Amino acid sequence: MLLCISWTTTGKNLGPDSLILIISSYNPETSQTSRNISEFLDEYNASSGKSSVAIENMNCKSFSEACSWKSRMKDILAKYTGKSLPKAIILLGQEAWTSYLSQDSLTSFHIPIIGGMVSRNAVLLPEDGTDLENWESESVDVVNDSLKNFRILGFAYEYDVEKNIELILDFYPDTKHIAFISDNSYGGVSLQALVKEEMREKYPDLDLILLDGRKHTVYSITEKISTLPEKTAILLGTWRVDKNDGYFMRNATYSMMMTNPGLPAFTVTSIGMGYWATGGRVPEYRTVGKDIARLVIGLENQSDSVLSEQGLQIIPNQYCFDYEKLRKGNFLNKEVAKGALFYNKKLSYFEEYKYQIIGVALAFILLLLGFVLAMYFYLRTKRFKDALVEAQKDNTLILNNVNTGIKFINPDFTIKWHNGVDFTALMECVSNSKGEVCYKALRDLEQPCPYCPAVTAMRTGKVADTIVKQGNYYIYILANPVFDEEKNLLGVVMRLEDMTKQKQIEIELRQAKERAEESDRLKSAFLANMSHEIRTPLNAIVGFSGVLVADDYDVATRREFVEIIQKNSDLLLRLINDILDISRLETGRLKFSFEETELVSLCQSVLATTSYGKKDGVEYVFKAPCEQYMLRTDVQRLQQILINLLSNANKFTTRGSITLAFEVDEKEDCIYFSVTDTGCGIPEEKQKKVFERFEKLDEYVQGTGLGLAICKLTITMMGGDIWIDKNYTEGARFVVRHPLNVKLVSEE
Repeated sequence: MLLCISWTTTGKNLGPDSLILIISSYNPETSQTSRNISEFLDEYNASSGKSSVAIENMNCKSFSEACSWKSRMKDILAKYTGKSLPKAIILLGQEAWTSYLSQDSLTSFHIPIIGGMVSRNAVLLPEDGTDLENWESESVDVVNDSLKNFRILGFAYEYDVEKNIELILDFYPDTKHIAFISDNSYGGVSLQALVKEEMREKYPDLDLILLDGRKHTVYSITEKISTLPEKTAILLGTWRVDKNDGYFMRNATYSMMMTNPGLPAFTVTSIGMGYWATGGRVPEYRTVGKDIARLVIGLENQSDSVLSEQGLQIIPNQYCFDYEKLRKGNFLNKEVAKGALFYNKKLSYFEEYKYQIIGVALAFILLLLGFVLAMYFYLRTKRFKDALVEAQKDNTLILNNVNTGIKFINPDFTIKWHNGVDFTALMECVSNSKGEVCYKALRDLEQPCPYCPAVTAMRTGKVADTIVKQGNYYIYILANPVFDEEKNLLGVVMRLEDMTKQKQIEIELRQAKERAEESDRLKSAFLANMSHEIRTPLNAIVGFSGVLVADDYDVATRREFVEIIQKNSDLLLRLINDILDISRLETGRLKFSFEETELVSLCQSVLATTSYGKKDGVEYVFKAPCEQYMLRTDVQRLQQILINLLSNANKFTTRGSITLAFEVDEKEDCIYFSVTDTGCGIPEEKQKKVFERFEKLDEYVQGTGLGLAICKLTITMMGGDIWIDKNYTEGARFVVRHPLNVKLVSEE
């Protein structure tokens, strides 16, 4: 237990060559005092302590000489003044501790005080001449009570009287009397003062019987125990010294126990545990020499914050019980017994032979570990071997099933290994080619193939490759020479890969390039044609607009000029609309709006619209299977298709007729429109091209070459189709297939 105090709020660091004073009570716990001093010196020297150490003994015995302790302490402190003033004082034992606290005046007020084997609860020593046998001491809490402005820091243990009384009442609820046993020592007196205070404040209904060693010998107190009343529980404090200063050890408490063995006994200090006491809540006693040494080292190396940061730390208490007494009293199920320290608990077989069992287990584990390691390395080696064989099988399987020919050719062109893939040689020849000359076995030649890269690789020592056509295959052949560490040629690894698809893609890309170039050419032609087509109506509009304002022409002539301007304006508008339509169709931005419309009247309207463009010797004919027919379509787009077809017929028909007709085919769920003329017709080789952009049969006929392309794209997006009837030879016949149940096409 460790306790540290300083007289003021500030202290002083320990410097080199300073003195540390140890004052020992030299009470009956001499062995414990010796262990604490020995641990302190060993730890302090091991930690390179900087100060010298002086040890003084107070030679305290029983409480009967307590009045002389103050003077003894005073005499010891008087030896260390002036230049010999210690930098720290260590007090071992409660006698030295209370003697220091009881001093009336001190010159060493600034010196840190470190206590060991002391209690939180103490009594200040009486004055000389006090009747010690009947002196009523008052318990002082050195933490909470103000004692000459001491500032208490460090470690302390405390006796938990309240928890022990609660423990007695928990085990024996009918208890009316508490008999407290204490001896004629300072520890017994200070503990008795604490018990009286706790009982008076917290348990006034319980009768406290004091069995005080200051007033009894071991024999008289034994008689007192034998006459204790019923419902009495004994609380053991200390017992080593009686009133005659006779020292007694365990045999005295045995005698007390035997006088009245039926009374339950509990302990607050661990006295009587294992033979008399049922249990108790006691401090976890330990030596504190090393703790004191570490604290002194901290004071030497650090500032006063070491003291202030430590604070008073109470060493915890623990419950301990006699297992056999709990078992006999049926108390094992008590909550406080869980996790407690047990005495006299019969060891299990494992606990009794723990080390032997552990030794055998370790030996078995070592043997098992050796066996496991041996099996591990055996299985590991076997697994690696199996994996190597399996990998070889997998590699062979993969190489034999890839669509790539791989073979190793020796410098004399004999085949060392072949995976069985060859794109032109017979399978039988490939299977029997190992060890044979490659060009003889596979190609039936008398000398190496002229294109073979293996010849080049052997000659140059570098990788060689080529692409050759063998039958219907394009073969990529790569030859990689292989050398040993001395740069001697071992052979050539050859890889044959089918490049037919890549070649086809290359051809298609070349054709696409040619088509793109052709499209670019057509686009250039289109721009040139557009400049001509647009300039023609613009010239007419501009020219006749200028003539129209002159006064040289009559009204009839001016009306003719207006008609020319109107005609060319319509032509220009149609050109621009065609350009916009083809642009929207190709980008998918053309919107469709489907609705029910009457087809006969729509066709008649289209004929009326385009009739002004037909030649004088041409007759318009309309054929319909019925007088009225409702069709769901995009009226504007259908009119555009029919108008484009009729306008084209007007351009190339100088005499005869132009016929617009439609037929309904409900079986095929469609309606067929046809525009038939008696014009010049379309050569068969150009019948597909006319639906391409910018295509024109006659460059001298007015038009953009976009009308039929617009018709093709429009009807296709509506789910239909358009073509030229090859069987009609008297001119040209365009056929349009339109679905009856066309679905609404949303904007892409």
